[in-house]
Amino acid sequence: MKRQPVVGIKPSIFRWARISAGLSIDTVAEKLKQHPDKIKAWEAGKTTPTYLQLEKLAYKIYKQPLAIFFFPSPPRKKRSSNYE
Repeated sequence: MKRQPVVGIKPSIFRWARISAGLSIDTVAEKLKQHPDKIKAWEAGKTTPTYLQLEKLAYKIYKQPLAIFFFPSPPRKKRSSNYE
């Protein structure tokens, strides 16, 4: 099961997480030891990562909770507070 592709992830979440982390596709591919075309395919919705790959993406590369990848759309950026 951990080596099967994960279903139910919106491609826009992958792109949002990568951009939010300030990473290029090439950098993500290098960290995952994958070809950049694989990362592009995930962001295009053509394929999805395995659960193990998704865990590494979430926790180690994008520094996001795993649950975010199952949201229906990317989270909105938090607004900064004027309070101190």
